[in-house]
Amino acid sequence: MNYPIGPDYLLQRLLPLDSQANDIPLWSHTLSVAHPRQAAVLIPLLAPDTQQATVRLLLTRRAEHLSSHPGEMSFPGGAFEPNDSGLLATAIRETTEETGICPEYIEPVGIVGELDTISGYRLRAYVGWVRPGYRLAADRREVAELVLADSNHAMDTTNFDWQVRTTSAGTFKLPEINVNGHRVWGVTGVILWRLAERLMKPSGR
Repeated sequence: MNYPIGPDYLLQRLLPLDSQANDIPLWSHTLSVAHPRQAAVLIPLLAPDTQQATVRLLLTRRAEHLSSHPGEMSFPGGAFEPNDSGLLATAIRETTEETGICPEYIEPVGIVGELDTISGYRLRAYVGWVRPGYRLAADRREVAELVLADSNHAMDTTNFDWQVRTTSAGTFKLPEINVNGHRVWGVTGVILWRLAERLMKPSGR
């Protein structure tokens, strides 16, 4: 499904960057902990350039040697660190470390929501519009592969399947999608579904 993805469209559809925590939707498929650790991811949308006419979505495939979720598809991100000025800074820092995209090419455009994970994190998902001129360089300590997907496929709700999953909080039907031969599921699948759902709504927020 084609729709006019760009900074203006994203600003209309996503939650503002200055949203208060109480105004950000929280999706949870696990038992909440009293004091979850704060973390953030960035969903990078790569602007079209002279070689590529469509907006692309950037995902990472986690390195196989990692102790947590080895080999799974994810968005660049990680835990908040004391030197970060906020969760958005966390998302941008981690994106630069994992993918090589320098901060000056990233235009943050909004928030999708938050998700509690089974590992005790509260993960905030941001969207960033990446302007042409960036260079990609995977950090092989964490990333096995950088995966570029056609946004029209990856952010279309009709391309998702629903699988029954049992977690510590109960049994749920959770979304997953095949992207360039890779299965996107779990936390990443939920975030991508929520983004697609928000972008495809007829009336934005």
